[in-house]
Amino acid sequence: MAFSIDFNTEQLVSFLHIQNIGLDSDDLDLLKDEKINGRSFLLLTQDLLLTMGFKMGPIICILELISSLKNESNSSGGRLDYFQIFSVEQWSKDHFINWISKKDQTPSRNDNHFFVTLIGLLKDDSLLSARSRSIIKDLFLQRKKDGSNKVSKNINLPSSSILPPSSPLSVKRKHVDDDNIMQLELPLRLNQSLDTFEVLKTVVRHFDTDMIVQGSLFSYKSSNHLVIDSQCYNKVPRESVYDAEMYRILVNWLKLTHHINIVSQWHLNHIGKDGDPHHLYCDFAIKFNSSTFPIAILELVVTASSADLERHYIRIFEYASQLCSDEIWVIHFSCEDNFVPYWPRKRLQKRGLN
Repeated sequence: MAFSIDFNTEQLVSFLHIQNIGLDSDDLDLLKDEKINGRSFLLLTQDLLLTMGFKMGPIICILELISSLKNESNSSGGRLDYFQIFSVEQWSKDHFINWISKKDQTPSRNDNHFFVTLIGLLKDDSLLSARSRSIIKDLFLQRKKDGSNKVSKNINLPSSSILPPSSPLSVKRKHVDDDNIMQLELPLRLNQSLDTFEVLKTVVRHFDTDMIVQGSLFSYKSSNHLVIDSQCYNKVPRESVYDAEMYRILVNWLKLTHHINIVSQWHLNHIGKDGDPHHLYCDFAIKFNSSTFPIAILELVVTASSADLERHYIRIFEYASQLCSDEIWVIHFSCEDNFVPYWPRKRLQKRGLN
């Protein structure tokens, strides 16, 4: 079985299984969880594999195989050559198709998809320079802009299910709810410290589910392999929908009533393994105005796989090392059918992960 850049995830896993390079079922499951296919497999790096949860032994085997496959691709004049031969400034879909034609190859319909998929993967690659990522993002956004009319025709939203932002009913309900929230007592422990767990439970009880449903119509992502309403690849709300609702309640309750500061998207600097600065954003930090450090930092995740959750479990410790918070919390909202919670490993819980 020869490798193909057009492999889907299942075909890739089957290919790797018969390669006998030392990957076990757990390693292959990590690739399935991230929906890695033939194209994205060739773009994997050590940092990405570590983030996905691979151990060092399998990483070395995978990178060696990728290097071998790329060499085969280069010797046969594969389409990945384009992205190595030309600088980022020269990349464009038309230029790519023209280059294929000049190589005495017949462009296919899949070449457009290949180009767009690849720049979609590269636009957030932290190993590229900021300038390169900016150019690639512009390319990707231009592609979305060019295809916006086609995309909009495929989205059918029933008008009866959407309340306009200016609707008197939605404004009135929101104001009444805010008044109720401001009357809530502050949950304290016996030592008079803030009881974060009780805060979170109270916030969730006061979620405006209609607002979440409306927000989900416009801000959604794919569930990928997770089953939602008996289907994989279903639309589920993005984190931003829950972020907005949680921020509304925390501000009206803790900040306006009890003068506890709520910081959303706290920007942090981080030096990566490549030696370059990277930007991290903590979803929420709760702190007293008189304190230098937060009482608690919160990371929100929505309908995530176990591999996604593992990354968030590790990432929040990076936030905590800079913010010196008393408590760290990962909050997972899931729409998954037959949902079973995926708890952090005991060693992470012992380090203080809630």
